Amino acid sequence: MLTQIGHLLTQTAFGFLVYALLLRFYMQWLRAPFRNPIGQFVTALTDWAVRPARRVIPGLFGVDLASILIAWFVEALMLVLLYWLRGFSFAGAPGIAAGLLFTIAAIELVRASLYLL
Repeated sequence: MLTQIGHLLTQTAFGFLVYALLLRFYMQWLRAPFRNPIGQFVTALTDWAVRPARRVIPGLFGVDLASILIAWFVEALMLVLLYWLRGFSFAGAPGIAAGLLFTIAAIELVRASLYLL
């Protein structure tokens, strides 16, 4: 029962952040104005992570790579926490597990993008 509660809380918190980061990415990519209440909310919610990352991760052809890479990393972190809650051990083959997790995180990010759009 506590595992299910942890699963729900982890999915809710991290999923909300992933969707906010994806929304910020798509709003910038589609050149949507950030002066509306939704744009200001998304900016206020994600600025603490995106602004420092922009110093390290530059944009490419007007596309904000920092937002999408942070969303991918948050999705991978959520998957790691969910697998740990289920009792999965990454100690057996850490390289294979990391590669598989980052691939699954990318697939889940595409799925979340399709839901958002």
